Amino acid sequence: MFEKAPFRPRRRWWLSLLLVMALLGAADVPLFGAAQATAETAERVLVLYEGFEQGTKQSYAKDTVNLPTGPWELDDALLGTDARDKKIGNQSIRIQKSGSLTMNFDVTVTDVAYVELWHANAGFSGDVGGKWKLQYSIDQGQTWQDAGPEVPSGSTLEKASFEIHHTGPIRFKVQKTDGSTQTPPRINIDDFAVYTLPSAPPAEAVQQLQADPENVVLDLQEHRTGQLSLTAVFADGKTADVTPYATYASADPRIATVDAGGLITAVSPGQTVVQAVYGGLTARVDVTVREAPPAKDTSALHIIHTNDIHGKIQDFAKLARVIERTRAEHAYTLVIDDGDQFSGDAVTDLAKGKPMVELFNAVGLDAMAIGNHDFDYGPEIMMERRNASTYPWLAANVRVVDSGATPVAPPDPYVVIQIDEAGHKTVYQPGDAYDRDKPGVLTVGLLAITQAPPATAPKNVVGLAFDDYAETIERYLWLKDQVDVFILLSHVGYPDDQSLAERFPQFDLIIGGHSHTTLNKPSVVNGVPIVQTGAHLTHIGHTWLTIDPQTKRVTAVDGELIPVASLSEADPKIQAIVDRYTEAVQDVLKEQVGVTKNGLSQSGKNSGDVPLGNFWTDAMRFYLQDMHPDIAFMNAGGIRDDLKPGPITKGDLYRIEPFANQLTVIDLPGRALREILRYSYTREGRNSIDLQVSGMRYTIVTDALGNFKDVTMEIGGQPVDPDKVYRVVVPDYIGTGGSGYPFPALGEIRFTMVGLVTDALEQYARHLMATQGSVEAQKEGRIRIQRTGDVPDLPLLSIREARNVAEGTPVRVQGVVTTTPGAWGAKGFYLQDDTGGLYVYQSAFDVRRGDLVEVIGKTKNYFGEWEIDTPLDVRVLQTDQALPEAKTIRPDQVQEHQGELVRLADVLISELKPVNAYGTFEFKATDEAGRAVVVRVDNRTGLAYPDFTFRNGDRVDVVGVASVYNGVYQVKPRGAEDIAAPSLPAPEDRPFRILNPSLDRTDGLRATVTVGPASAFAGSAVVVFQLLERSGDAPEPAGIVALDQDAWSGEPETVHAYFNVSGKAYIVKIYVLDAFSSDPDRAPRPLADPVELP
Repeated sequence: MFEKAPFRPRRRWWLSLLLVMALLGAADVPLFGAAQATAETAERVLVLYEGFEQGTKQSYAKDTVNLPTGPWELDDALLGTDARDKKIGNQSIRIQKSGSLTMNFDVTVTDVAYVELWHANAGFSGDVGGKWKLQYSIDQGQTWQDAGPEVPSGSTLEKASFEIHHTGPIRFKVQKTDGSTQTPPRINIDDFAVYTLPSAPPAEAVQQLQADPENVVLDLQEHRTGQLSLTAVFADGKTADVTPYATYASADPRIATVDAGGLITAVSPGQTVVQAVYGGLTARVDVTVREAPPAKDTSALHIIHTNDIHGKIQDFAKLARVIERTRAEHAYTLVIDDGDQFSGDAVTDLAKGKPMVELFNAVGLDAMAIGNHDFDYGPEIMMERRNASTYPWLAANVRVVDSGATPVAPPDPYVVIQIDEAGHKTVYQPGDAYDRDKPGVLTVGLLAITQAPPATAPKNVVGLAFDDYAETIERYLWLKDQVDVFILLSHVGYPDDQSLAERFPQFDLIIGGHSHTTLNKPSVVNGVPIVQTGAHLTHIGHTWLTIDPQTKRVTAVDGELIPVASLSEADPKIQAIVDRYTEAVQDVLKEQVGVTKNGLSQSGKNSGDVPLGNFWTDAMRFYLQDMHPDIAFMNAGGIRDDLKPGPITKGDLYRIEPFANQLTVIDLPGRALREILRYSYTREGRNSIDLQVSGMRYTIVTDALGNFKDVTMEIGGQPVDPDKVYRVVVPDYIGTGGSGYPFPALGEIRFTMVGLVTDALEQYARHLMATQGSVEAQKEGRIRIQRTGDVPDLPLLSIREARNVAEGTPVRVQGVVTTTPGAWGAKGFYLQDDTGGLYVYQSAFDVRRGDLVEVIGKTKNYFGEWEIDTPLDVRVLQTDQALPEAKTIRPDQVQEHQGELVRLADVLISELKPVNAYGTFEFKATDEAGRAVVVRVDNRTGLAYPDFTFRNGDRVDVVGVASVYNGVYQVKPRGAEDIAAPSLPAPEDRPFRILNPSLDRTDGLRATVTVGPASAFAGSAVVVFQLLERSGDAPEPAGIVALDQDAWSGEPETVHAYFNVSGKAYIVKIYVLDAFSSDPDRAPRPLADPVELP
């Protein structure tokens, strides 16, 4: 057998050059004295990146186009969007004849400007033999010089690189030079980038110098070198990386030397000190050199995993520290991402995913599963990012079925990674041979699947096929016998992960993604642990699989989620990458495009038109008014957030529309509009509004149960003519068939990619500011639902019965409204009767907390929560009713009381953190026995994170509704009054507390509680254990044990009761009562709040 070299995808040439330079520098380290860094060894800094994805220019006439980087002059050039244009993304520059592309602005460089751009002959008839030059100007465009020789273009995109030595302002021009006076040959230019060397910060202003790490431990075997990072803190509080500019010296070069860039190299065992000097200040670093590193733990495979980061890179340096720490302690360590690295944050999206790839390369990601949103930037960008990655992109159920239609190469279905006892890894791709029997080497197989079909614009996956999950896994089950540990990377969502675990117990672990499910501990289904971290890098997954040292098989799995907000250590090198990309877009994101006094809400978008939807679709029509569109549609799923009152920035627009949707223009006959609206309401059995609209009004006509019957449509007060052709603007996601929309089949697509949706929103916001002084929109009744027919005569069910019918069943229930309507969206509320509770999601009926109401509607499972969605009727029967008493439960009993008011007594707050920008927050509530549950407080209840007075470590009582979302059980308080300091009952009312209840079912039922006096109590008490059999709507009494307590010592006392039962579902209720008197009319007085054990 032979070993294959580790996985090494293609690197950029300049990264290789810098690596060679660093190695040469390390080989030339002086043995004595100090070393000073030079500009030539410093890392390059990106000063300009223009991808030509924004802006519109459809003619060759000379004109200036304002792009995100500044104004560019296009002479005999345009922004090409044709399929025959060679481009990375949706647009590129197309130049004809002797045209040019010119920057009408300067960038500032230090010592040298490195220019990279991509070029090719366009794909139209006659486009061969195109040539061009890059020119530069250092006098604001008055004179131009050649940056290099003439460059010929080929038929495919290639990168050209230039180096110009200069310090100060500079601008660039691409000049076509083939001498053509005819339209062909045309050339395409794309992805224009300028890099330079970092400028040295002003040394005289430094107030503090910080070295990281402050203690360096090296050895003569595994870790011979260590890189220092030096940060200068200035008087204004700002910081800068000054590592390349400091002077370094080793106190004893016989122990360790240091080079000009802060790289420390071990020489012999011992201890020494390295000093770094900058700005007159000195930072001291203690260095220890050992003969050999300590042996790493090999008892378990440790996996650091993430999923659905969606471009949120702000806390990536904290992730890097967790990875570094885990690798230092555990030999068998893998770092895995489960997909959706891209789409969702402007910092990453404006750079088309480059930050994510650079960061994951820097921390040494071992593998990723491809997610649906990793296709979002288009196939060309996807391949560029894959080629730039030092880790494999995996998806076993993705096939290339038409290589002529896509540049995407087939992804590997799996990889095999071998790890030795020192932590060294070797990656084997499909077909590579490896020796599984090496002593001390763990062999791990990673198989991956992705969502089929993926939720991305169909144009992004042309030429690809997506296979069934289970059929795909069946084809690769043989891998189980070829590895020690078999793991599935699954970007299909938690519900499907559970189904796959039921069917395929062969997996040792499923690392999940896509559904944004937060699993605090591994969820075990059919013996298979499933893990997932939520989304947006709010948590880091750490899962460990205990390995039998003899068989190398997994014997146990455990794990944890690490809240990123709880971490304080950050890797400065990784933070520097984050800061560089963040700072590059700040000016763009902070630019204000308007102000809204009232805000623009998306709430209720699935039941009618909403202010944000009306503004949005009006903007689409306004932006393309020269094309005379009649109608604009926007799918509700593409509208991701509200615009709050106040300034509107470009960053806000990227937040509410993170998908870079392009506008598509389609001509549709009136009869096709009816089919589009029918599909939008009925798709996937949803029976809800999906399309926000401008230019028309429509009414969905349903039966009494909400089932589609017809749709009426009006434009300008007149019915839509079924034979007339209407011009419709839609986002390209649904315009090309996304979510199953039949636009391509029913209409004629006239124009594609005619502008970004975000550009339309910006232009319309600026128009409203100029004409109205603010950006406002209202709900206008553009979309209505009209129910016809009588409400069905349904039998009255208890809520418990309604919770046990099939999803989609019409039910009639009665109960008391326990929450303020709207606290969790629209006018929704929780409803409870004597048997249970559930959520009612609606926006049509007005009720109040304390109303006794009757609700008729269909049941629905919404991410695990049982509810009645958009009820047919809500009728108030009585007002001002007493609310059900909150049941005191343990944190691990939330699942058994879904929809009901519950109380958590004396729980500890930990992991307190905000979860959005509006004030919603959550924390973990843990009781004295270590049982925990999430408490989530929605800002719409009136309590926001800044106003919450409790902190981590505080103990509180929590009242709220027992709920679940995406597999995460939680308690949802109704407002500030539901979270309070633990309260001891007043002596005359409740002089005792029941603590630490538990139920042992090993042999019969053994109930145990501790009864603690809250104050001195003189008298007789009895502890009553009541056994109840679950039967029908209400539990039936089945037994009772009463234990007299004549005197109390003032200390808690533990008591037990045993019931000799088996085979049925029982619960135990526990009371502390005043002793009975001889008066038969006197009821026993409760001395403590009762407790129920399931």
